[in-house]
Amino acid sequence: LDYKQAISSMQLQDVLKQLGATGQHSLQAFGDYVRGRAVLLVVDNIWTAGQLGQLLPKEFGQGSRIIITSRQQSFTDSSWWSDMEPKLFPYLVPGLPDATALQLFRWSAGLDLSVNLPSKDLCDVERKIIRYCKGLPLALRLAGGLL
Repeated sequence: LDYKQAISSMQLQDVLKQLGATGQHSLQAFGDYVRGRAVLLVVDNIWTAGQLGQLLPKEFGQGSRIIITSRQQSFTDSSWWSDMEPKLFPYLVPGLPDATALQLFRWSAGLDLSVNLPSKDLCDVERKIIRYCKGLPLALRLAGGLL
């Protein structure tokens, strides 16, 4: 592995494979690799603090940034992350505004509004779906794609 080469959009398993790490020592090898280095680490879809504790190395280089995504709002309310280094600052991403959410939903459903305007009943159903999805883009795309 050329350490000067940027490891962009690689999954952890790919990085570990290039480091020659396997089994129980793989996360330790990753921690050793990033220790003292400035890294941008994206950890997606964390459900528990325990998962995060297992995945994050203990030390990062100065200037490192960590982006953690989770559907669990409790992560923003909890104090479990307050003692971590580097400091974590939670940010709750708001859902899309209704007009944008409706546009994304309709696009995902393949509705061509330039040909036919939706009926009042369809508009009511759309509004219910938009509210149910809480403006979350992935939920809107999935719901629209199922139509």
